[in-house]
Amino acid sequence: MRSEASSQDEKFQKEASQVDQKSPAESNSSEELSKWDSCGADTSSLANNVTAAINLAEVIRSTLGPRGLDKLLLDPLGRRVVTNDGYTVLVSMKLDHPVSKLLVEIAERQQLSMGDGTTSVVLMAAEMLREGYRAITEYNIHPTKVIRQLVEGIEALWSAE
Repeated sequence: MRSEASSQDEKFQKEASQVDQKSPAESNSSEELSKWDSCGADTSSLANNVTAAINLAEVIRSTLGPRGLDKLLLDPLGRRVVTNDGYTVLVSMKLDHPVSKLLVEIAERQQLSMGDGTTSVVLMAAEMLREGYRAITEYNIHPTKVIRQLVEGIEALWSAE
């Protein structure tokens, strides 16, 4: 199971590095190369965002479940804190990437509303981003269609209750 996850990560990294195509707008210019999908959208920033989310999820993935591993953290005063709570790990990290901050915000809202499940929502959000990226790059589905399908799925869940 673990080797399957690592092979999927390697595949994702390989896919992210192989999306080199010219933009239709840059077809006459050979100096500037950028990463473009078939819809003409820049996928290098998309790959960067998805990679940031997956890397953050991987940091806390090992804390999930009853056999979750402990993490050794240093608080601002230099004291050591040992925890296997994903929320504690997330809020103690100093993050600069906007997507990473967004995932921490998701965890904070989950903690405030339910008090539990913070690690699970971050892992789910990262996997949704990974699959959305895969749909955009492998199957050439436009990003707005991916978002529209996610919204329809959420509405179907709410209507089922």
